Amino acid sequence: MEFRVLGTVAVATEDGAFLALGPAKRRSLLAMLLLQPNTAISVERLTEALWDEEPPQHSRTVLQGHVSRLRALLAEHDAEAYGIELVTQGPAYVLRLPETLIDAHRFEELVALARGGRAPGDAVLMLREALALWQGPALTGTVPSPPLQTAAHTLEELRIAAVEALAEAYGELDEHGRAAAVLRTEAVAHPLREPLSAALMLALSRSGRQSDALEWFHRTRRLLADELGVDPGPALSEAYAVVLRAGAPAITVTPSATAEAEPEPELVFSVPELLPRRPRGFTGRQAELTALGRATAGQYGAIALVTGGAGVGKTALAVHWAHERQSDFPDGRLFADLCGYSDTPARQVTVVLREFLLALGVPVQRVPETEAGMGALYRSLTADRRILVVLDNARDSEQVRPLLPGGDHSVTLVTSRDRLGGLVASDAARPVRLDELPAADCTALLAAVLGEERVAAEPGAAARLAGLCDGLPLALRVTAARLAARPQWTLAELAGELADEQRRLGLLRVEDTGVAAALRLTVQQLPEQARRMFRALGLHTGSELDRYSAAALAGCTPDQAAAALERLAAAHLVVESGPHGPARPPTPPAPDAYAHLGSPHPGRAETYAVEGAPRSGRAEAYVHSGRPDAYTLHDLVRLYARALAPEADPDGLTRLLDHYLHTGLVATATAEPGSQPCFAPPPGARRPAAVREFEDRQAALAWYEAERATLRGAVAAAIAAGMHDRAWRLVLLQWPLILWRVRDGWVPLLEQALESAELEQELDAQSRTRALLGWVLHEEGRFDEALAQLEKAPDLARRAGSVTSEAIARINLALILTQYGEVGRAGGLLGEALALAGRARDRSTEMLAHQHLARHHLNSGDHGLALTHSRLGLELGPSPEAIPRRVLLRTSYGEALAGLGRIDEARRQLADAAREADDHGYEEGATAARTASLRLPMPPATE
Repeated sequence: MEFRVLGTVAVATEDGAFLALGPAKRRSLLAMLLLQPNTAISVERLTEALWDEEPPQHSRTVLQGHVSRLRALLAEHDAEAYGIELVTQGPAYVLRLPETLIDAHRFEELVALARGGRAPGDAVLMLREALALWQGPALTGTVPSPPLQTAAHTLEELRIAAVEALAEAYGELDEHGRAAAVLRTEAVAHPLREPLSAALMLALSRSGRQSDALEWFHRTRRLLADELGVDPGPALSEAYAVVLRAGAPAITVTPSATAEAEPEPELVFSVPELLPRRPRGFTGRQAELTALGRATAGQYGAIALVTGGAGVGKTALAVHWAHERQSDFPDGRLFADLCGYSDTPARQVTVVLREFLLALGVPVQRVPETEAGMGALYRSLTADRRILVVLDNARDSEQVRPLLPGGDHSVTLVTSRDRLGGLVASDAARPVRLDELPAADCTALLAAVLGEERVAAEPGAAARLAGLCDGLPLALRVTAARLAARPQWTLAELAGELADEQRRLGLLRVEDTGVAAALRLTVQQLPEQARRMFRALGLHTGSELDRYSAAALAGCTPDQAAAALERLAAAHLVVESGPHGPARPPTPPAPDAYAHLGSPHPGRAETYAVEGAPRSGRAEAYVHSGRPDAYTLHDLVRLYARALAPEADPDGLTRLLDHYLHTGLVATATAEPGSQPCFAPPPGARRPAAVREFEDRQAALAWYEAERATLRGAVAAAIAAGMHDRAWRLVLLQWPLILWRVRDGWVPLLEQALESAELEQELDAQSRTRALLGWVLHEEGRFDEALAQLEKAPDLARRAGSVTSEAIARINLALILTQYGEVGRAGGLLGEALALAGRARDRSTEMLAHQHLARHHLNSGDHGLALTHSRLGLELGPSPEAIPRRVLLRTSYGEALAGLGRIDEARRQLADAAREADDHGYEEGATAARTASLRLPMPPATE
């Protein structure tokens, strides 16, 4: 067993698997114990680490719960065999274990050994082994509290010191190139850390790269001035002096020119003006123009990088800004289209340099023949001048670097569909991201081409056109061109045609200009893996996805999918939209939506359930931990990817549907831990290579909410492809969200599921679907339709031979009948459900039946039977996932005792129910128990 804090906090077993540690607070608890192993850590100190804000009132109880679960997890994996024990020591906890099991301890031990006077070769081996233990930023996955952030900072400082020691050891071996490679990564990550930059400069100089060393000094000097307003400190200045002394040229005597030699013509500097004409109809972009001004202000040799997707208006923005700022560059403006994304080959550096030199006034006969010579002359000519250089449509950073001017007075403006992260890292380029135009600017662009009156006459249609064009200036200009050529067309007519997704890309093309053509140029520049992923995205059933759904579409691993998505994001074909799912879980319905059920809402599984299939092959057994980021496809990009879908893997859709089935099972198990899966995967379903893990119930519900539209599209795609066995399952797996959002228009989707289940002759699925549909119809006030569905569900389950499903169908029918005053029949149905659950030996459903029978008898005033059912239900539920039902049963038990006049016992039971609810974060249950306790008569006053 191995404990890791140098990266994501984790526990690895001998076979390489990772224990499911659970939420961030539990990881934070483990991290604090590992940072001081075999040392007592007080509850106060742990509380400070687990909450980055004011801890809640019951923080000690929550902490105890996390300790208990962590202790159980370690015991489950035989931790004692490794000498590991989590013990309580007064008001503190101690994690006892051999310290060699902790990666941070091994790291510090190896670094200490390497520094203990070892030979450089041995030191290199030890330090490399030590640094290999790092898997990312220290203490990843923990709460960002001051104690843990301080500890992470301390570990990071130790890591950087180890990197510097490794570079020093390489230097002692005269391997200065390796030393520079090691230091460059850290210097890029920590650009204002002067000792790192000084060490990198010396390593570069000693490896024969003096010019790179000097460039790094000037880069760092500019950053210090811009970011901190200071000059280089002693370490950096001394390194600069050393590099200059090492590179001083030798003085040589050269023969004087002969009389016959012709004198070379003097260079006469010209003021170049290579900008294209000012773009017509340019509108909006004030925020981006301001950002460009900030990016180029007050810097030495500033580089601004305008990035964005195809057709978003990067060139127009750059050229417009360059014309607006003409007075800032009295020595001229250079422009080159590098054709990075074009049907023509990318421009060669020598061709561009030659154009620039000629524009700067260099005679043809004085233009050097080599790229190095051209570059040196170009930089010398621009060194002391204020020139603007616009490098448009760059493919990569390598294409840009040789064209950067010399000196500190010029400004370079680069545009690219790629992020050009290398240029940001190596040359301190400042990115200015260009997104879609806001709606008002879209309307202004249309008006600039079509005239104010024509657009003002149809404001609604103009706004709709902007939406259909995704706010892309290119698409809007093509749309305006179509309307300008046909003055008899209304904006609404064209919007109606563009609404047809099958025709939209075709309509957004005029002659050789169009959205599809622009996107094609982007896609053809991608590496093969990214191109394959883009084609696969055409099969996706929504506009948002994560690396797991992308992996299913492309038939690869999530890590490979993440790399491909990152490349697509760099090319602005997809947009990173942060952690998958909304920031908060769905808001529960108003209390009156479930108050009639006779118990506070514990997550709907306690009042309505669709579980039934035995839990074979628990979903948790193959869960892969991690919280992926989400990516969004804009409509026009999605339509272009769909056009390429025939070239994608034909099994991609099946894999995607199976991915959602398995992920939905995991989400259900997390959102409603007391339930069982409502279905088994269909025959032939493929288990994904990895499935998301959800930290808690809120995260699972947030996933359902975020994926709702995508799952609806998946159901439609499954039906269209004739995969009805997957269609009804994709609907039923959403039952936790359906019950949270019960009045949110679910009837059409459930009717689709019922039709698919009937086509598949799946009686059990029909029973569950009718039960759920009946509940939704009831909540919508469609009572006759609701009863019609609910009345059919028990018999369908009986015919299917699913005893548990029949029991649950009877419970659900009983709950509705109670609202119609049919109390007697409802009680009979609940009794039948209890008998069925007992016959199936389904303790969870037995407990549910006892819970509702207890409430049924309380409502009818039979406190004795209510007491009996509460007690029997409590005897069935010792497991953690049954906690909500236990709380409700204990509350009913207390109310029954009160009804029998046993007030003191009732008060104790209700207090125990509230305490148990608090211990497990079940706020609704705690509130219900305390409310019932407040209704008890007050104890007599004592003297």
